[in-house]
Amino acid sequence: MRRGFACSVLTPAAVTFVRRTYVATALPPGPILDREHMPTFTRSQAEALLPKVRPLLEDLQRRKQSYDRRPTDPVAKEINALLVEIARLGAEVKDPDKGLIDFRSLRRGREVYLCWMLGEGERVSYWHDLDSGFTGRKLIED
Repeated sequence: MRRGFACSVLTPAAVTFVRRTYVATALPPGPILDREHMPTFTRSQAEALLPKVRPLLEDLQRRKQSYDRRPTDPVAKEINALLVEIARLGAEVKDPDKGLIDFRSLRRGREVYLCWMLGEGERVSYWHDLDSGFTGRKLIED
């Protein structure tokens, strides 16, 4: 895992919350989770990814419910694989229980997150500052 990236680490024994983003421990080579290389998305680009991200989040929730946190639990590898797949799409998993994800974006020249959660439909309707999290969500005004 790279330094300076806000994340939590999924180990075979448990999911350890470090900051705000869930990532897998067995990351493939490459800069997919390095802040300098994270893609930024427009609202329409993020919305175009929702049909791919939604089933991955739903699968993540199902597998997480059956995860018993033992080092030998094979579900840990499955969860890791889902987290890697979501990260490769450019989304950051913030709360797997809620199905909450963020997409990096630019708003008025500064970096923010576009925020979406399972059950919110086909539109990404919220954004927040990088450091404010879910409680700082603001409605995107068209």
